[in-house]
Amino acid sequence: MRWKFGAPLTLETEKYVLRSIVPGHIPGEMVSWFSDRETMKYMNDPMDLDNTQLSKFFSRYNNSTRIALLIYDRLNNKPIGIFRIYLEPKNELAYTSIMIGDKEYWGANVVIEVRERIVLFLFSALRMNKICGNVRSRNLPALFNYSRQHFQKEGIRKQQIRNHEGNLEDVVEFALFKEDWIMQKRAERALSDAQEKV
Repeated sequence: MRWKFGAPLTLETEKYVLRSIVPGHIPGEMVSWFSDRETMKYMNDPMDLDNTQLSKFFSRYNNSTRIALLIYDRLNNKPIGIFRIYLEPKNELAYTSIMIGDKEYWGANVVIEVRERIVLFLFSALRMNKICGNVRSRNLPALFNYSRQHFQKEGIRKQQIRNHEGNLEDVVEFALFKEDWIMQKRAERALSDAQEKV
């Protein structure tokens, strides 16, 4: 795909569309997500931001080294979550973060489908070498999803971050390298080809 740093980004999957957040057009759903303690439980962002505050908050994302994408359901164009990317082009490194704000989509494999598209974009279009993700140690669904997508655990930072209740939590660091991703994709294709021949 053709995309220039600094330009709004749109990515698509079978069920979802991801578009750069426009600070002046924050949907009401985002305000609700940032006010919901269960939704924000494992996020580092400040809570209870109104529309104006969220606009200011997301104005820091420049569609270059900091990208914030709103996730939409293709069927109804409903915003359901946010995917963020932080790039270090010099180091060929990307950090990612995802929040599914609409609870109706929890457990619906949104994270798996959307992150697969992001990984393809980062490794193929942007030629990153490494993708990282940091997860609170108590966020079991996120830990499972990273492992399911073949991210490797690189370490645990003890008492690394203070949660919204004021307690310090451990953070698990995950990473996926491009060469490992390529090998995994080759293995998946080989398995698929073998199954078709049976």
